Amino acid sequence: MELKCIVHIHSDMSSGTYSLPELTETAKNYGIDVLFLTDSLTQSIEYGLLPWRHILWAGHSRPSILTLGPKRYLAAIQRENDRQSDVLYIPGAEICPRIYWTGSMARKNLTCHD
Repeated sequence: MELKCIVHIHSDMSSGTYSLPELTETAKNYGIDVLFLTDSLTQSIEYGLLPWRHILWAGHSRPSILTLGPKRYLAAIQRENDRQSDVLYIPGAEICPRIYWTGSMARKNLTCHD
């Protein structure tokens, strides 16, 4: 048996644009049988000023598996697998982002790189 798969895809539960039902319809239109989700475990970034890094800091978060909650994330995937039988979802997570900072807040050119 041959299955057509997409191995790395994000849903709107993290950094993706489309909901699971929308992904299902798109996958069906392209003849895709299996989607391996790789939603982001966390999408949080923080910056603190030296030497008071833990006192003077700013942070920003976006939707992720941890903001939704792992149980709710897995339940949503199970519901979509139960709702339809055309596309199988395999849950997964990106867990190790690599980032670094350049510039300075004082010079207003602070940049986060991935």
